[in-house]
Amino acid sequence: MMSDPHPLHDLACSRRAFLAAAGCAVAVGCGGDVDGDGSRDSTTVTHDDLLSLPETAVTMRVRIGRVRGETMAAVVGGTGQPLRVAGSGERHFGGLQVLRRGGQWLAIDGRGERIHLDGERSVGVSTPRGDAVLVEIGDGAARRHHGSIVLHARDSLGEEAFDVVAHVPMEQYLPGVVAGELYAHWNPATFAAQAIAARSYAAAEHAQRRDSSHYDVTDGPDSQVYLGDVTLDVAHRAVAMTRGQVLAWQDHLVPAYYCACCGGLAANAQDAISDSPIHEMPPLAGHPGEDACTVLKVHQWVTSRPADALAGRMRAYAELYRVDALHEVGAARRIETASTNAHGRPVDLAIVGRTGTRVEASANAIMRAANHAAPGFPPPQPLWSSHLGGESRGETLVLLGYGMGHGAGLCQHGAEVLASRGLSHEAILEWYYPAATLRRMPT
Repeated sequence: MMSDPHPLHDLACSRRAFLAAAGCAVAVGCGGDVDGDGSRDSTTVTHDDLLSLPETAVTMRVRIGRVRGETMAAVVGGTGQPLRVAGSGERHFGGLQVLRRGGQWLAIDGRGERIHLDGERSVGVSTPRGDAVLVEIGDGAARRHHGSIVLHARDSLGEEAFDVVAHVPMEQYLPGVVAGELYAHWNPATFAAQAIAARSYAAAEHAQRRDSSHYDVTDGPDSQVYLGDVTLDVAHRAVAMTRGQVLAWQDHLVPAYYCACCGGLAANAQDAISDSPIHEMPPLAGHPGEDACTVLKVHQWVTSRPADALAGRMRAYAELYRVDALHEVGAARRIETASTNAHGRPVDLAIVGRTGTRVEASANAIMRAANHAAPGFPPPQPLWSSHLGGESRGETLVLLGYGMGHGAGLCQHGAEVLASRGLSHEAILEWYYPAATLRRMPT
């Protein structure tokens, strides 16, 4: 049995796990029908609804920072190479502190010279030979990023606001993802499976956002963690050995979601993520049977909440996000399963009140409502997933839950257990994405 370095019983989870539980699930953006019940007639799906496999090499656009406010800036420097700024001709710089003032771009070079940059909506920064660029945003740590950096004005948020987006070729992007998503000591087969899942997810996000947004993913757990250039050897080897490989179903790209721990039962992406037609495929419907993660302590957690405060927090969430089912929720006597998916994982939960009232809502909505940072309520101990139930003990509701994150696709802890048993990365992917095949995209 593998021991877990962050037992949930001690509430010592990573920020990836916390944000997953708080409502931005691991490796999935927060868009879509966050409170939907996933009820879509599967007979309506057509191949026109699904994503095509990439026909050209993909460069990922990763939002690595948001500059907001007059005191913030982005410091951009070449790692041994001068910088080239789009619109400045052949002029090169050793490093720049870039700001936006009064709706205009301003840069200060290493000698203190103030330079007005050309560009109304965006400014591009790169090195002449395509070497890594060093970026520091606000008071954050400096990180290296291969590729170029593009600064996008966000004037609708203020004349000083802009986003910092790294444009990184896919195969140079992925080592920084798998290094951020997995523990460094884990099995190479787990890293290889994660690399293919992350590549598939990233390609799907790029396909959906390339014409509607200035970035495809962020560098945090609301998309997938990205650390920039990394030196972790197992991460680079995993990306190299799976170069270009993505998951496909009938010549269509699989948006390969994954989570830290499924808790033992797989979720269907239509229930856990959204009812988008791109999720209507067997690889995203979940695997049958109990997952290998159940041998780990991390698959189960316990926490407690004052029942009255929990009800108040849920009502505040219902008011803000217009979740009608939770408007009338009262102090709970218990929380129980109202409906499940084909694998037995809760899809809807029921809150049974002290007076016998019964309120039903999607498990995702109840989890998000319970984690809502409502004014007037102290920060809650997080619920790590929507696979949960609860019983009252006096004025307190004790909650028992399973897993971290949405439960769809690859379970990272479960994959590591399977790898420790000798399964290949191909076998791991076959378990978590039924009916998927491996295809190769251009690199």
